[in-house]
Amino acid sequence: MAISSTGRVGMTADEIFHLTAGQTYWSRQDYRLQPENGLLPQRLAGLPLVLSSGVKFPDIGAPDINEEWHSAMIRKIGRRFFFESGNDTDRMLLMGRSMIALLGAATVALIGLWSRSLFGPLAGLSCAACAAFSPSFLAHAGLATSDTAGAVGFLAATVAWWRLCHRISIDRILIAGSTLALLALSKYSVVLFGPILVVLVLIRLMRPAGLPVRLPRISRQRSRGRARLLPLVMACAASILLCWILIWGAFGFRYSAACPKPGEAFTFPWTETLITQSHERSLYMADGATQGRIASVSAGVVQYFVTAAARYHFLPEAWLYGLAYVDTNGRYRPAFLCGEWEATGWWWFFPFAFLVKSTPVELLLFTAAAGAWVALVSASAAERRLAYKCAAPLAAGLIYGAFALSSHLNIGHRHILPLYGFGFILSGLVVYRLQKRTRPAFALIVVAALTSGQLVSSLTIRPHYLTYFNSLNGGPDQGYRYLVDSSLDWGQGLPDLAEWLKINAPGRNVYLSYTGNDEPTRFGINATRIGDVFFQPDQNMSAGAPPYLPGVYVFSATMWQRVNTLVRGPWRPGYEKSYQELRRFWREEPPPHLDGLTRHTADGRESHQRLLRYEQLCFGRLIHSLRNRPPDAIIAHTQLVFFLNDKDVQNALWGGLDGLDSFISDVYKAKSPP
Repeated sequence: MAISSTGRVGMTADEIFHLTAGQTYWSRQDYRLQPENGLLPQRLAGLPLVLSSGVKFPDIGAPDINEEWHSAMIRKIGRRFFFESGNDTDRMLLMGRSMIALLGAATVALIGLWSRSLFGPLAGLSCAACAAFSPSFLAHAGLATSDTAGAVGFLAATVAWWRLCHRISIDRILIAGSTLALLALSKYSVVLFGPILVVLVLIRLMRPAGLPVRLPRISRQRSRGRARLLPLVMACAASILLCWILIWGAFGFRYSAACPKPGEAFTFPWTETLITQSHERSLYMADGATQGRIASVSAGVVQYFVTAAARYHFLPEAWLYGLAYVDTNGRYRPAFLCGEWEATGWWWFFPFAFLVKSTPVELLLFTAAAGAWVALVSASAAERRLAYKCAAPLAAGLIYGAFALSSHLNIGHRHILPLYGFGFILSGLVVYRLQKRTRPAFALIVVAALTSGQLVSSLTIRPHYLTYFNSLNGGPDQGYRYLVDSSLDWGQGLPDLAEWLKINAPGRNVYLSYTGNDEPTRFGINATRIGDVFFQPDQNMSAGAPPYLPGVYVFSATMWQRVNTLVRGPWRPGYEKSYQELRRFWREEPPPHLDGLTRHTADGRESHQRLLRYEQLCFGRLIHSLRNRPPDAIIAHTQLVFFLNDKDVQNALWGGLDGLDSFISDVYKAKSPP
């Protein structure tokens, strides 16, 4: 289901990084490109590209590429790999995505098997079916990214360590260590597994049952009471040691990330990635004012660990760098939620995302499962034993969810994907209770109805699984009002947009503001790019305002909410003042209260910076003028289309603005349109 829809799903913003890095991990044993996304999923997705004779990687020895390679400029190298080397981009995407789909299948299988072991065959089948039809799982099982790997890693590690807590044997030690390595090499959120493991061990020790030990030279020993602690701690230590060895093995038992030249650099040097001293961070907008809260950033446990581990080469450099990078950049990242813009996140981001992006069946099942577990705790001894068996997915889900509430990285619903895995496992409890307390035929009818409801939710959004929103917020076409970025618009909407433009706007001027790293021209979209300078191929290009003319204006949802621009938030007097001043700078009419410079008298860097700000302000003013106007079309739930005539454009960039007319004095009003 995930792979068969890939032709309609364009490249998401991160896939070019995963696939390019994964290819170099295999072909060059160099781990500097994008280490923060997890070695394992990138290796897995990049494997078919390495094995395919029809895929050509750019020659890094060429003079114009050598510097890009030396500085690990993943964006430029990726564009050369996908768009400038004669490769079939769609075929490369399909190959990489197919490998991640295998992890999606493994996730569904693990959910079904674990639920079956707890609640019986019907519950296992029902849980697996609901997981297989889940838009959340289907969205990421069809993308060459690391989120599916993280989900299966959390599930596998939790069940493996829970089993180790109940019987110590060589095979269980090996499985526990291997699954932890799987998680550690997939997502740096593996640090959350530490608290999960501690809680699992404590829950096990609270249960008085003995602990069987099946090891060589220890014949059928069963530890009891406090004596259980020592073998359990030793077994955990052995598994962690195995995990440590496997991490080293994944990086070729080499500390240095670069090969063969240790002097080659990461995209951002260690000095920028480590938090060496406390400082404040804020977002400065095009008018020079800050937007959102000012954050105080200081080193924490992760930073101290990475610093010490790097000093003594305790773990591979690339793994440590990735961990530090995720920790540093997760502290402060621009995001949008329900009309608010922040870089330090909201505690209610993930609860809200879960509420509006879960299907009705998922919300019903997860809520009913929680109630059923509470009922078990106060029931008979047999049912309390079942409640204990459910402790692992329940505890893991609660701990993961608690940390999500405090996360500052609020850019995507995908970051709580493991919660769905734990939720589906526990939803088997609902089926179990139905079987115990109702007639078998009625239980089958309910299970069939739930599975059918999940199937309907899946089919109605196919193939755009990533854009699923339930009716609580008006459905996927209204999603852009509440969540953007990888919760909705990850740059994947170009194929449908190309088809729509071909039918509805032939021969018209097209203006596109696009969030992503795909190439619109490969779909036949010949558009003038506006507002998205941070996503255009050459970020060092000469900035300047494009000639806004009547035509078709297309805004991807993330650009519509201006997350990655210098004009976040409502249009304000500061924006308007800067816009009018910079417009005169662009027209070479220097305002007297500036410095008298024009775009021709200012030096190159200063001129570039001012023109960049001016272009951003033009874009922000245009968005502001359209804020109360419904789109003329919404393509693939992510692309907002407006047909603008000459009057619309002139009013947007030249006319007065609601609430600001009195502020715009004659001294700032120009005498003719731009």
